Amino acid sequence: MRICVYCGKELGQGELCDCKMAIQRRNEKKAGEPPKTGAFGSNFYRTGYTKKQSAFKRRWERFKNKRSAVKSGRVQPTGSAKGFFYDAWQFIKAPVESVENPKAYSIWEMLLIAAIQGAIIGLSIFFVTTGTSRSIFRNLANIMGLGGVGGYKVIISMLYWAVSGAICYAVFFLLYSCVFWLIDRFVFRRHLSFTEMSQRLVMTTVPMSALAAVGVCISFLSLTTLMILMLCGVLITLILTYIALSGEWSAYPPSKVMYSVILGYFVLFTVICTVLSAAVI
Repeated sequence: MRICVYCGKELGQGELCDCKMAIQRRNEKKAGEPPKTGAFGSNFYRTGYTKKQSAFKRRWERFKNKRSAVKSGRVQPTGSAKGFFYDAWQFIKAPVESVENPKAYSIWEMLLIAAIQGAIIGLSIFFVTTGTSRSIFRNLANIMGLGGVGGYKVIISMLYWAVSGAICYAVFFLLYSCVFWLIDRFVFRRHLSFTEMSQRLVMTTVPMSALAAVGVCISFLSLTTLMILMLCGVLITLILTYIALSGEWSAYPPSKVMYSVILGYFVLFTVICTVLSAAVI
């Protein structure tokens, strides 16, 4: 069995690992740069080999390698809610760098990220519009049935808003990415896949959901403060979208990129307003 020494991924015959450190090491080797000290004190890139082992022992070794890689910072945890919150924290610390050098996500991981953001925003809207207590102890009492029928209704309403927000935001993300992917395809005449295009955009709305959560926590001070925070979140999303697409379209004139981003938002807002108008009527 072959194992990548950087992330612990099990590799097939002749397969090369696609983790960040492995790719960086291969690029350095191609460029003729002096090797950097790698995992386990080695100064060259290699994959690990083990003797013939039981399936259980192989899984245990792979788990230990991955855990060691995450703890040492060679890779980030992915594929779970924990991975999302880790990535979100790294994004909040360096949002511009994150959208300029996006992480590779699958379409299902991106939908999960969008759904988590949507659930946060949905709960934020629920707490603000209904004036429901945000106390953890109060909500635990409702779950345990100490609040009676009214308590259960509150919990069901919270779940409804969270699920509705997750679904709506996942659909919004698909629409949001699709608009700019179509511009990339028909305006810039490139043939980038939808998944590759979406990877630059999936984290651009994280500040808006984070500020929505913060706004709920301090909304008891002023509802106006919450509205201002939400507007700031929207502005950050607009700026990060432009930065992300500037990196994707860096080979083209900046003015063309700017007008293309404006065109994308015009189409996006037109579709949203049309759907909302139809829903109201």
